[in-house]
Amino acid sequence: MISDRFNTNEPPRDFEWDVETFVQAMRAGLFKENDRYELMDGRLLEMPTEQSHSIVSTLFFQALAQVFEAQWLV
Repeated sequence: MISDRFNTNEPPRDFEWDVETFVQAMRAGLFKENDRYELMDGRLLEMPTEQSHSIVSTLFFQALAQVFEAQWLV
């Protein structure tokens, strides 16, 4: 099991893999419990509330943009 913990005031620096992970997690299910986001592959993202909302929103819109971009390219 891989565990990634973000417990600082800075956002993760590797957003690129997070977007793909987030897309996969949205397809499979994303669980939230007290600002601990457990992804289906066992990774755990843990961060302060205001940061988690910001990062999850950012990742959601990046993932959404990728979906729309893929739709237009087909």
